Amino acid sequence: MKAVIQKSPLNGEIRIPGSKSHMIRALYFAALGDGVSTIREPVRSNDGLAAVGLCRALGVPIDMNADDRWIVTGGTIRGPEDIIDVGNSGTTMQLGAPIIASTGEGAVVTGDDQIRRRAILPVLNALRLLGVDAFTIRGNASAPFYLKGPIRGGKTFVDGIVSQYVSASILAGTLAEKDTEIVVDRANETPYIEMTLGWMRSCGIEVEAQSDFNRFFVKSGQTYRRFDRAVPADFSSAAFPLIGAAITDSEVVLHGLDTTDVQGDKILIDILREMGASIDVVENGAGGIRIHGGRSLRGTTIDCSTTPDSVPILSILGCCADGETLLTGIESSRLKETDRPLVMIEELTKMGADISLTDAGLRIRPSSLRGTDVRSHRDHRVAMALTIAGLVASGTTTVDQVESATISYPGFDRSFADLNASVRFAED
Repeated sequence: MKAVIQKSPLNGEIRIPGSKSHMIRALYFAALGDGVSTIREPVRSNDGLAAVGLCRALGVPIDMNADDRWIVTGGTIRGPEDIIDVGNSGTTMQLGAPIIASTGEGAVVTGDDQIRRRAILPVLNALRLLGVDAFTIRGNASAPFYLKGPIRGGKTFVDGIVSQYVSASILAGTLAEKDTEIVVDRANETPYIEMTLGWMRSCGIEVEAQSDFNRFFVKSGQTYRRFDRAVPADFSSAAFPLIGAAITDSEVVLHGLDTTDVQGDKILIDILREMGASIDVVENGAGGIRIHGGRSLRGTTIDCSTTPDSVPILSILGCCADGETLLTGIESSRLKETDRPLVMIEELTKMGADISLTDAGLRIRPSSLRGTDVRSHRDHRVAMALTIAGLVASGTTTVDQVESATISYPGFDRSFADLNASVRFAED
């Protein structure tokens, strides 16, 4: 599916869907729980459905008949009978690996072509130190890979450049036969680690964590409790209408968000305010978040180490700000579905942007964007960011394979129709 966009403002109110990061953790911890858990406001994103598939492959019953709640019967995990395919979901793969290993049965895990280029080796290396037989089938750093537990426990080390590596290692420790210590090198994307710890603690699991997230200790023999909990709305998804409204002459209200949640991308509200945007947050988001667009914005330096998913949309914001915008801490954003800084340089340059990669980070200068044909590279964040770019570009912008947005934002096309954007979605 392609998006065909004309320059236009946004006006209206929408509800932001739930966070896929929260959703996958909810599914996994419910699967490990000691009974029946209820996940309210579930997210039918492609990544969430990939996690459902992994849980079901391990014998976990999941009732998805109701739109407003899914029922998961935990404590039933067993080894898979076939190869597990995680599709395009890195979080499903990384956090799922220790759960698969905990069954004690051999298993092979694979995914689509992007997953088969993303690194799983840091997780496998950490699991091996905990007694798991783990290796990649092709002898490289990526899926397909083989796992066979059990997880013995002990001491392990993991590279923290990607938070999923750390979360997977902590999860392994909670499933180990003896106490486990996890030592982390260069902890990054820390709000996602906090999210994992928050879910664990709410399910009765105690994890000792150093304040810098460079060391964790987990006692063995703990049990995950069942729960009844809603999935929080997603600030990573909200970033697109939030910034889209701020850079156009718009009036938009976003519903469902909670600024007290741990998600790192909520800092975008503060960043936009510092750059000159007008944003009202009512009752921590419970009463809505209103963006009054059309104001002049000032370029600034933005540390993306806690908000790696925001790099594509912040690239668009930089084009629309006065002065230079510098995105630092972008290392982990180069290890996602695509090398996002390089992809944004490639596509925004086609639109006339002044954007380049420097030793300091991604540098963007004020740019008058021109509509043209651009590629999403089948990266959901890139697809949505380029759609927003079309709202401020002269002429017509066409973004290919924009259906990839459903990986994290189900109903992305409906949201922009509800906001009266001049965006038409059609078959490629």
